[in-house]
Amino acid sequence: MELNILFIVSAIIAEAVGTFTGFGAVTILLPIATFFMPVKEAVVSIALFHLFGTSFRTLFFARKINLKVALVFGIPSLIFSAIGATFLSNFDTNTLTKIVGGALILYAFYSLLKEKIKLPKSNFILASGGSVVGFLAGLVGTAGAMRGAFLTAWNLAPEVYLGTGALMGLGADAARVAVYYKGGMLSFLGNQTVIILLVIALIGTTIGKILVVRTKEKIFTKFIFIALTLAGARLLFL
Repeated sequence: MELNILFIVSAIIAEAVGTFTGFGAVTILLPIATFFMPVKEAVVSIALFHLFGTSFRTLFFARKINLKVALVFGIPSLIFSAIGATFLSNFDTNTLTKIVGGALILYAFYSLLKEKIKLPKSNFILASGGSVVGFLAGLVGTAGAMRGAFLTAWNLAPEVYLGTGALMGLGADAARVAVYYKGGMLSFLGNQTVIILLVIALIGTTIGKILVVRTKEKIFTKFIFIALTLAGARLLFL
């Protein structure tokens, strides 16, 4: 499979944005990818690309990762994501998606216009947050923005926020790609295409990291809330 130059440029931009905000790369890139390849191939290709991206993010911000947050939040999140997925047929996911989108917008607007919400730093709150986010992610199908909203309320420094979020996302990405690989769904990707996906993920992640390092914390936080607003709007008007 050959990758269109417009797809490659879009992928670099999407990964740079995803690295800077901690979420959103798939949201940006998947609709674009469907213009250049069948939907099934787009989903699988973007999943592999996102795995490369989260791997590089985890590596780049490795020294800043808060392992306590990653484990206490991340493990319940993964467990309840699987549980939520089993209840998929029992919920009106369209309505739930809009509720989640509206909640993200309200949270982001309040934090932008009033003051940043800060959650009590206890293991119970952390594990509960991971459980709720994971369960909703299993139903809605996306976790990045919801995880980002929780981590901003946990008041982590930018690079800690990004590294910790990347590590949590890495587990889910690896599991998803492993399922695709076992099912033979990666067979249409040639070695050259895989290498290109790896390289553009590295370029995009590097650009995103440079932007993070050069951005003041207050400005960075505002960008995150703006990104959460856009992510919420997409879910609300999906």
